[in-house]
Amino acid sequence: MHPNILEQLLVFRTIVDTGTFSAAAESLNKTVSTVSYTISKLEEQLRITLFDRSQYRPTLTEFGREVYADAEQLLRRAERFAARTELRKSAHKTSIVLSIDNIFPRAVLVKALDAFSTEFPTVSVHLCNRDFDRVPEDVLSGFADIGLVRIDARFSISGFDGIQIGSTQNMLVMSPEHPLAQGKGAFSLAELEEHRQLILSRTPNTQNRIQAQLHKGESWTVSDDDTLRALLKQNIGWAYVNRHVVWKDLADGSLVAPECTSVRESTINRLAVVWPVTNPLAGPRQRLADLLREHFPAAFPEEFYTQFEQWAE
Repeated sequence: MHPNILEQLLVFRTIVDTGTFSAAAESLNKTVSTVSYTISKLEEQLRITLFDRSQYRPTLTEFGREVYADAEQLLRRAERFAARTELRKSAHKTSIVLSIDNIFPRAVLVKALDAFSTEFPTVSVHLCNRDFDRVPEDVLSGFADIGLVRIDARFSISGFDGIQIGSTQNMLVMSPEHPLAQGKGAFSLAELEEHRQLILSRTPNTQNRIQAQLHKGESWTVSDDDTLRALLKQNIGWAYVNRHVVWKDLADGSLVAPECTSVRESTINRLAVVWPVTNPLAGPRQRLADLLREHFPAAFPEEFYTQFEQWAE
């Protein structure tokens, strides 16, 4: 391989993209003669003709079109390699692992990652969905660079730094066809515990992990939001669910939030980005934390917050 092949392919690609040798020379801050000589040497090395020069604007030959496709791919890889090298030289990580509490709103995460991928196209992101108590373990062990987690009495702040980025409301919901939703008013906790509870948990509770708001009656464990919503709509049980998961179902009436005399106020979960004190945020990790905080209010439409204000009264 010729030692200047990448430079030659860059000149070749620029000619194709700009349309003429002179435009390519201006774009690359080179003379036209230098551009012309570079292409002549490339054609000589490859032993093919890349351009038809019989008209004012050079046009690609059949071989030229094939080489252009290969050159585009090779140059893109070279550009990514150079970008990763610069990140390493700047002591920035080229990948980020996120440990994510299962209640964290995915709409917020998607919006923040969309913006992040545009700003840092060469930084890879790995997402791990976890139950609440696994997130601190992941972060302190070094498995994850950042944790997205609820902050409550069970969360020990020892060893962590963090910023609160938003909140979500945990509420009791069920199908409008549920017997308790058919009544004339509020029901008691004893009545609630006569019916099956559905619990969102990413991990089977085989190791005595913390189970918040688990009642005495029969319960099923569900590992994902969509299945939980489907079971609720089918009137298979009731559940405590965060409002961002079911707000559309509550709006269209496919689920309801009835009143229980023993559950007067819905729990407000404060959500935070956390990281080890020994590994402070910098570079892409800092920017990702900033984007998560910036996009939290914009992740949901206005009617979502109107509902929240009504339920919080």
